[in-house]
Amino acid sequence: MQSKSKLDRIIFAERLVEAGLTLIENAKQFAHADFVRARAIRNGLMLALLTICPIRPKNFAALEIDKTFKQVRGRWWVTISATETKSRRQREERPIAVWLTPYINLYLDEVPRLDYRTQE
Repeated sequence: MQSKSKLDRIIFAERLVEAGLTLIENAKQFAHADFVRARAIRNGLMLALLTICPIRPKNFAALEIDKTFKQVRGRWWVTISATETKSRRQREERPIAVWLTPYINLYLDEVPRLDYRTQE
């Protein structure tokens, strides 16, 4: 038996970012419920962010706005303490691409309108 090539499974980063931004745009235009819109914007943002700023799933899941995902002088950064990194030796700090800022702000503008108690 000859093994099958896995090259046809490769998805380029540009396509993943495009998919994330498309999710965001569709949410802005077509989502009629606040919760649905905010969730779709979040999902698109997560896809784009993980594509351009890959981090370990554990660290990504633990990101918190204003703690590990924060704005410094008008630019968003991911900051992970040394104790949370794989090597536990050095703090990790990564700037987020400036072009993602409007999408991050869009999500942050959507979230305060939600009443999470009614979404359970």
